[in-house]
Amino acid sequence: MKEVFDEQLKSKYMKKYQIEKIFDTPDLKFQVIKYEAGEFMSSKRSPLKYLKFIVKGTWDIYSMDKEGKTHLLKHADAFTIMGDVEFFSGIETGNLQKACEEVISIELSMDKYKHMLLQDNAFLRFLCRSMTQKLINTTNDMMMHDRLEEQLIQYMRYECEDGYLTCIEEAAFRLNHSRRQLHRVLKKLTENHVICKESRGCYRLL
Repeated sequence: MKEVFDEQLKSKYMKKYQIEKIFDTPDLKFQVIKYEAGEFMSSKRSPLKYLKFIVKGTWDIYSMDKEGKTHLLKHADAFTIMGDVEFFSGIETGNLQKACEEVISIELSMDKYKHMLLQDNAFLRFLCRSMTQKLINTTNDMMMHDRLEEQLIQYMRYECEDGYLTCIEEAAFRLNHSRRQLHRVLKKLTENHVICKESRGCYRLL
């Protein structure tokens, strides 16, 4: 993670996503932060102290269970804000955000501006819209994930010889899902002992 002192770059993304129009509060001081591939943008050890407007790059969102194991929740690649839940609640979500490639974020200090932003009606309306959309997306993702689990089990049971899945690309094509989505479901089903991994790219239905 490093701060980038490039006013032209900041202005480019501020204008592209009209970030200043999100706020009624004047004279807010934003900073540009770059995260390298593989770097955590937030974690339990590094709580969010900034509102982060992600303007470039892709990242993965993980949850962590009581045993310390991480579970991939979602792959993200669109303009979004991080820190909205923490801004309202003051409580960390516990999710981990990990950059898949270089990520650029326009950031605003919560410690410095929170008391002002709580009176900023334009910003509060934006946060309500943002959090509502995240809730809708999460619900849709969960429904799709559950359907894919059932589809994959049925595929392995009835279309794979002896319940062995040996070609992930073919399964992804037949089920009309991406390899990334399929890998995520295979990992979950393996952890839940519904299937077992026999070798690289080969799974068996239990």
